[in-house]
Amino acid sequence: MKWQQQSNVYKPHRPMMQVMFGACLRVSETIGLTWSGVDMKNREIHVGGQLVYYEGDEGYCFHDSETL
Repeated sequence: MKWQQQSNVYKPHRPMMQVMFGACLRVSETIGLTWSGVDMKNREIHVGGQLVYYEGDEGYCFHDSETL
């Protein structure tokens, strides 16, 4: 990921992208992660939901939903 290290745009997001690529997570699953789903002792990530951005009755908003 040398391109990311050299980019001022993507460099700050490197830790998030490493988790995302390393665990094969979708973007919605990555931004929906919570600390309760992270087990540092066993080095595991438990994905129980995702954060989805959609157009609702009151305009665009985020909605958390369970992962299928």
